[in-house]
Amino acid sequence: MVPTVEEEIEQFLGQVQQRQREVAAVQNESFRKVLYLVMTDALAKVRTPRESSNRTRFLNFVRELR
Repeated sequence: MVPTVEEEIEQFLGQVQQRQREVAAVQNESFRKVLYLVMTDALAKVRTPRESSNRTRFLNFVRELR
C-alpha cells in the first residue's frame, strides 16, 4: 500500500528527530556544532529547493524559525 502524505511526513520527522538525537550524543562540541549547521542547511534546502544560494536559503530558513 502507498503511504499517505501524512505518513510520509511523520516518517521524515522521525528520521530528523533520530539524527538530532545522534548529533546530540557527539562528544566533540565543535563537530557537533558543524553537524547541527549541516542539518539546518539540509532542512533549509527541503523548505526552499529552488533557492540556489546556500547563504540566502540558510538565512531565510533561520529567520522563519524565529
